[in-house]
Amino acid sequence: MNDQINPEPLNKTGKVMVALIILEVIVMWMFAIYAYLTLPQEVPVHFGFKGEPTRYGDKSTFLIVPAAFSIAPVIFLFWTKFRFTLINRINITKVSPEKRGCRSCSSRPER
Repeated sequence: MNDQINPEPLNKTGKVMVALIILEVIVMWMFAIYAYLTLPQEVPVHFGFKGEPTRYGDKSTFLIVPAAFSIAPVIFLFWTKFRFTLINRINITKVSPEKRGCRSCSSRPER
C-alpha cells in the first residue's frame, strides 16, 4: 500500500495566484530600483507634526521595504512548489493520532 500523497498540479486559480505573486514582487522591485536611481543621495525619512523633515537618511533605505516584503511571497511560492515533499517525507500513518492532532481517533479504551 502506498502511503504517499500524490501531488496534483495547480488548477487555473492557483496558477493565476502564483503569477500575480510573481508579478507583484517584480513590480515592487521595479518601483524600488526606479526610486533608488532617481532620488538624491540624502532623502528625508522622518517628518514632524508640521510636515517638516526631522531626519535624513541614505536613499538605500528604500531598498529595505521591498526586501522585507519579498520574504513572505517567496516563502509562499516555495510552499506551493514543494507542498507534498514534506508531507511525503513524514509517513503520516506511522505518526500517532495524538501527534497528528486527531482527538476523536485516539485509541481509548471502550467502556
